[in-house]
Amino acid sequence: MKWWVFAFRFVVAAALALVLLGLLMKPYAHVLRWIVVGVLNWVGGFGVSQSAVVGSWFRTSLDFAVQGSAKTMPAAFIAINLTAFVALVGATPGLGWRRVVRSLAIGCAIFFAWHAIQISVLLVAGVAVDLRAPTGVARFLATISVVLPFAVWVFLARPPFVFEYFSGKQGDGNAEQT
Repeated sequence: MKWWVFAFRFVVAAALALVLLGLLMKPYAHVLRWIVVGVLNWVGGFGVSQSAVVGSWFRTSLDFAVQGSAKTMPAAFIAINLTAFVALVGATPGLGWRRVVRSLAIGCAIFFAWHAIQISVLLVAGVAVDLRAPTGVARFLATISVVLPFAVWVFLARPPFVFEYFSGKQGDGNAEQT
């Protein structure tokens, strides 16, 4: 497959994934809010007294009232890495429908768990030390969020061209093979 075909498929899949994420962002944020509040209150006894989903599309955020302070988490900004994963799976050549559906289902579950963990850690850190600006923890979580779509894609979709490239078997059309 030519690189430009993959790039074109990626751009089309990314556009579709962005529209789909925008449409589903508010329900996704509600489920994420219920899980985060439930886990923090039940397991950690954290004391989230109120929570709400505010905004729509890519301005969706989660507002929490915890121990007398208000914290806002940008849910859409945190969940945007899911779009890259969906686009990578959608652009990968040679995957059958079953493999695509399986990869997307498992990958979306992994991303949902990651988003819940990320929001929980940032919320706890924000309340515990009254963070007002990104710190090392927030930057570390953001770095993982950037790498995660590619790691999950390679792990679940196992696109053959990635392994061929790194094994040296991709070949050059003009070079002799031994």
